Amino acid sequence: MKVILILALTFLAFGCNEIKTALNETPSKVTSGDTTVASSDVTPAVVKPTERIALYWENTSAPHPERKPWSDYLVEKVKAKITTYDKANDVTELCPKYKSLNTHQKLKLWGEYWVALCSFESSYKPTSASVDVGTQENKDTWSIGLFQMSVVDIKNYRIQNMSYKYDDLLKPLPNIDLATTIMAHQIEKKGGVFLASGVYWAPLKIGGKYTRIKEIKALVKARVPACF
Repeated sequence: MKVILILALTFLAFGCNEIKTALNETPSKVTSGDTTVASSDVTPAVVKPTERIALYWENTSAPHPERKPWSDYLVEKVKAKITTYDKANDVTELCPKYKSLNTHQKLKLWGEYWVALCSFESSYKPTSASVDVGTQENKDTWSIGLFQMSVVDIKNYRIQNMSYKYDDLLKPLPNIDLATTIMAHQIEKKGGVFLASGVYWAPLKIGGKYTRIKEIKALVKARVPACF
């Protein structure tokens, strides 16, 4: 009996020391799959930012990675004016479900609308230039760049803090800046995107000789399924 009692006491003492040692070990370990890491190294999952909005002109008949900055800048400029764009009384003609879209979806819609318009204005060519309604001797009156903008319209539309020259508007970003600004002006003053009069871009004129409203709507429908 004494032998059994001594063995039992010895086992208990040894076991307590093992438990005490285990409790004092730091840091504790967390095992994930085949990898063991210290619990102090485990961090909460990082919430990814909203996925960037890729637009059609980045990948037409071939990939065009050089156009990605165009998309990013266009989306940025529209986002800054989204409260004005929301006021377009004909926006549901482009996107029947517009009022139920979140901001990300709205930006995708407007981005693809602009890309569709660009295909008819310049075929995505930043250096496109036409005398159009201007005069041959004054390049500031020419329609140029992605959206066929004119230098004189900065003054005509009384746009503040913008001073682009002819060569500037042959670059994608300044051209986008002026185009998105004039559209915001058009919506504020005329109420819509498609107009029978007072529209800036001929493809958007209702009943006009060069109207492409039907085609633009079709392109938007194909590229922004959230609208339908």
